[in-house]
Amino acid sequence: PVLRDGLNEAPELFTITLSEARNAVLDAVTSVSVTILDSNAPPVVRFTGDVRSVPEGGNSVALTIQLSEVSALDVTVPFVVQGSAEQADHTLRAGTAIIPAGQTSVRLRFSIVNDRIDEEDERIEVRLRTPTNAQLGAPSLYTITIGDDDTAAVIVDPIALRLAEGGAAASYGVRLDSQPLFPVTIALQTADGQLQTSPASLTFTAENWASEQRVSVSAVDDLVDETPPGNNSATHVGLIAHSAASLDPRYERITVAPVTATITDNDTAGIFVDPISL
Repeated sequence: PVLRDGLNEAPELFTITLSEARNAVLDAVTSVSVTILDSNAPPVVRFTGDVRSVPEGGNSVALTIQLSEVSALDVTVPFVVQGSAEQADHTLRAGTAIIPAGQTSVRLRFSIVNDRIDEEDERIEVRLRTPTNAQLGAPSLYTITIGDDDTAAVIVDPIALRLAEGGAAASYGVRLDSQPLFPVTIALQTADGQLQTSPASLTFTAENWASEQRVSVSAVDDLVDETPPGNNSATHVGLIAHSAASLDPRYERITVAPVTATITDNDTAGIFVDPISL
């Protein structure tokens, strides 16, 4: 009898040959070839899971494709990669997975790109197509959600300065906390007339967003005594407001911290009479 081995395999061939007959004469045909046709159904191939979430900075990801049983044949499984995530967000590309004969699984390994863009969570959809030497089972679709870990923000440091009228200038730095999709312009306003800034605006792009830009600030040296009567050591305050404009919706009109300057006045109220004698 031909024994069942439980393996899905290619047809097999064996030959029976007669030789060295006793008390008989061999006929002209002394051998016969027998082909064994496999009767086992092909194994089922599928993903071991169908959904998971990974952080953007999670680096390596592995998806397992598994056979329902071992096979004597190589199993090839084409797959496609779709979803809202772009190719720049990960390293997985469409291709063909191979499960070698005698093995029951293979892993698709890829990496998540940790960009610095504030964006919505994105999906990678990996779908198995018609395999060779196997049947397609379920789940055949695996969905990976990439959780974004970036937040749009404008960093201002420091937010408090000390100045003196007629004295040296001070400065503060400004940078973005995530990469913008479009240029971001930060306009500086000193509506109270107490301060002068240079430059009057700053522009950040996808290339320079993380580089701090400095703003020079000096107190306006006016001729007004702005201290309370009897307290010449008192100070007054100047304010620098910031407004953001961009085609990037994450940065358009985003809240930016103001900078407050404490100013020491150099004027004293008084009346000069000249000459004082006639």
